[in-house]
Amino acid sequence: MSATFSTMRTFFLILAFACTSTHAISSSSNYWSDKESYPHITSELGFSNNLNVTENTLDAFTKGIERGATSIEFTSRRSLDGKVALIHNDVVENDAGEKIVVELTNFSGLPEGTLELDDALKFVVDQDIGFNIMMQNNPVEEGYDPSNKIAEEVVQRIMDAGLSHRALVTAFDAPTVGTASFACEEDEDCDAMFGWLVMKLNPARRMTPEDYYNVLVKYNLDALIPEGELVLSTDTALLDAFVNTYDMPVFVWWMGVGTASREKIQDLKLLACKGVGGFITPRVPMAVLAKKNKP
Repeated sequence: MSATFSTMRTFFLILAFACTSTHAISSSSNYWSDKESYPHITSELGFSNNLNVTENTLDAFTKGIERGATSIEFTSRRSLDGKVALIHNDVVENDAGEKIVVELTNFSGLPEGTLELDDALKFVVDQDIGFNIMMQNNPVEEGYDPSNKIAEEVVQRIMDAGLSHRALVTAFDAPTVGTASFACEEDEDCDAMFGWLVMKLNPARRMTPEDYYNVLVKYNLDALIPEGELVLSTDTALLDAFVNTYDMPVFVWWMGVGTASREKIQDLKLLACKGVGGFITPRVPMAVLAKKNKP
């Protein structure tokens, strides 16, 4: 580990980018809007390529914070009985080895050790950190709920806990996270931030920065949450448009293979220089190093 860190450090000292800031600092009570702290470092602990629960655990959250993250990301699904289960995949194996659909199963029937939203919110309070809750409610899945019950439930639970000022609420399905945002707007005390998660698309179907912006406006959203490869494949034009033209934060995440992610340290530093709002990544030490080397 020490040799790897030394190599990374040497590489960073050699690597140089022309970095300029185009933002005036704005004040907000929401953790995610604090530009003085950009880029935020969020420990991504929800991705799993296995059918059973391997992440979204208190141990994983703790390790992310110990490595330098100041916020955690967890994925959630609404169980049949209305609980918000911290579980990534739509189909998992229960304790009997049977494959089940999370949304069509009561919480008690989910794999042993599955956390509920209250468990994560208590951890957030105990650690005094921010959090990103990703709501899984996807039209291609068997358990999809077009009424978006999870969105209203998540907002209500965050408000009941008094933690909206620390919350970034996201989803791949724009109508789902839009439902959450509109629910928040009905409560004058709700100060959560809402973002749309997007993956890199086939080049023939690639959206323009304006296309992404229009979706955010339609669903009353505050931030874009793109896959890192999407940002880099546009020569950062997408990031530049949101930072400089639309004045909206961008929090970047990486698609994993199993539990491995494809981040490269030079990419993180480039994005930090360009004004990215934060990194949502399991490779927390790399993100910490990128942030330290930001001018």
